[in-house]
Amino acid sequence: MVFPNRSRCGRFFPSCCQRLVYIGDNGGKVWALDASTGTVIWRFTAGDTVYSSPTVVNGVVYIGGDLTTDGAVYALDAVSGAKLWSFSTGNLWVYSTPAVAKGVVYVGSFAHSGSSNGGNLYALNTATGQMVWSYPVGTEVYLTHRCKQCSLRWRKP
Repeated sequence: MVFPNRSRCGRFFPSCCQRLVYIGDNGGKVWALDASTGTVIWRFTAGDTVYSSPTVVNGVVYIGGDLTTDGAVYALDAVSGAKLWSFSTGNLWVYSTPAVAKGVVYVGSFAHSGSSNGGNLYALNTATGQMVWSYPVGTEVYLTHRCKQCSLRWRKP
């Protein structure tokens, strides 16, 4: 295994796409490995623990983490690992697996200890990372969306 310490492996599932495997770790890194050999293709340093499972769509890896007190969502180039954009959720952690549909990435957040906010659902532009909208869910959001093609429907309560 390429990780120096097994406890550093991410808490969620890896994603596979185009002969590469993507995973985050507790040391704040996102890894791309060759699926056949386990060779490290690239490594991106996100900051703090990467709790989210990656989602790979159209050559972009979407993943979230907690960054100690400033949650974030990242869009990384799937081939090079270069950061395309990041979105800060303020003091809300991102454990959810991003879902992507029709140019929008959907991701949920939740409050760490010491925060009064319960959590939000965000819709972000896939090209820019700009927030399209957010909805205060009021509780933790742990999305684990896993599909190649999807149609998301959102109905206001």
